[in-house]
Amino acid sequence: MKFPKGRPVLENAKLAFVNFENILNAPKRERASKISGYVSVIYPDHHELLFLKKGDPINAAWFSEQEKKLIPIGQLTERAKRAYTGLVSIYEVEEELISMILTSLSSRPIHTQTIEEAPESAHFLKWTEDNAPTGFVQVTSGLEVSYVVLQKGKLVRGYIPGRPSRVITPEDFARLLSQDGVLIEVYQEFPKEIAQASPALMMLFLKMYNRIIEEFTEAVGPTLVQKFVNSSRKEAEADYPLLKEFKLDKTMKILGQSLASPQELTISFAKWVSVFLESFDSVLGPRHEEIAKKGLKDYRFAIKSTGFFDHFGLNRYFE
Repeated sequence: MKFPKGRPVLENAKLAFVNFENILNAPKRERASKISGYVSVIYPDHHELLFLKKGDPINAAWFSEQEKKLIPIGQLTERAKRAYTGLVSIYEVEEELISMILTSLSSRPIHTQTIEEAPESAHFLKWTEDNAPTGFVQVTSGLEVSYVVLQKGKLVRGYIPGRPSRVITPEDFARLLSQDGVLIEVYQEFPKEIAQASPALMMLFLKMYNRIIEEFTEAVGPTLVQKFVNSSRKEAEADYPLLKEFKLDKTMKILGQSLASPQELTISFAKWVSVFLESFDSVLGPRHEEIAKKGLKDYRFAIKSTGFFDHFGLNRYFE
């Protein structure tokens, strides 16, 4: 896919000859302030984007001929670190463009139309005039994807591949729609931000929970711990379905990745851990608090900053 580009920070570097970890850190070193934009990773069979806000990853996406979807940030970074083929680039772009791309992957358009002939283009322009939508239009022609911002049906800005200018005239828009086989999707408004929990935050919760599991396994053995991990997850899943993405493996470790936001991840794990610990209250009584605090000891201050202990009575395990 060809998306609108901004200022290049890195362009068409071969994955086989670069350190992807250094590439991820490049936007953080660029200028005094961290950049917003995206990291583009092109593989032979698909294209992935890692979206940045002030240098920090906030979301990731996959594009191929068959599908387009959001994917966990960790999935993108792990694949890029292992890959021998592919090209990587970094572009600084407006946060508005990032918001539009992410919205197109997470929301349904209010209007969709394929234009094959000139009269269909005129029909769409008439629809825009009559309905006066505020939001944006995603225009896909072959591999090129453009975005046009609308305010009550009026053209505001255009993000078009190969064009650095964001100014768009009615004539520019008409030319954009005149290409063969254009797919038009209209989205109303944008969310303020669509951000995933960072891999670092995901790892923090996994390490914390796995340490708690280790302490309880040492105290009561793996059978009861495994039973309570699975039963507590099942109970917590009723309110927080994203927990289905996490499993207890044969080594008694919780593994998994999620598209969840930082807030969603925090409250979901808080519920899961809370139910898990309450399961041991009936078995061990007050002693379960001592074991829980021992497991949390090395992570409690980092976890506290997420608001984890503010939910489901977990503050009693913080000291």
